[in-house]
Amino acid sequence: MLRYLRLYFCFVSFSFQKAMQFRFDFFFRIVMDTFFYAVNIGLYSVVFQHTPSLAGWDYSQTLVFVAGFLLIDAVHMTAFSTNLHHFPLLVNKGDLDYHFLRPVSSLFFLTVREFSVNSLVNLILAIGILVWALANLSTPFGVFDLVLFLIALAFGVAVQFLLQIAQIPQGDRLVG
Repeated sequence: MLRYLRLYFCFVSFSFQKAMQFRFDFFFRIVMDTFFYAVNIGLYSVVFQHTPSLAGWDYSQTLVFVAGFLLIDAVHMTAFSTNLHHFPLLVNKGDLDYHFLRPVSSLFFLTVREFSVNSLVNLILAIGILVWALANLSTPFGVFDLVLFLIALAFGVAVQFLLQIAQIPQGDRLVG
């Protein structure tokens, strides 16, 4: 386990070095994701200007839901998305066999090798939005509720990861 942790920190370190080589792309992606967050929050702000509740949820409850969605998306984009988007290219080019020969788990190597540094900044922003939404929540929210919510967020990350893996094209369905 310690070996995999050290390897992951090497991946993260290399990703930081690579991200700083392309600073414009790094900052542009941060701005793009921040705009995405603003659009999502703005959408619900506009909806709640015209109605007091949506399916029984008030504005503050909906913001917690949106913040949870943004956090799950940010974790996925930071840790897994880049790797899973490159997977079909590895299959098409025949480079996937090279990864199976490595002395580490192929699934670990292929899913966490690239760490999206710009999305890490947006992950921090998503955490801030979630904390802000929870602080402004209109209904009582205890410690037990918070623990259950955090567990649900962890399951959300896992489900999104597994769904993305399930969508990876296989065999003759590959588009080249």
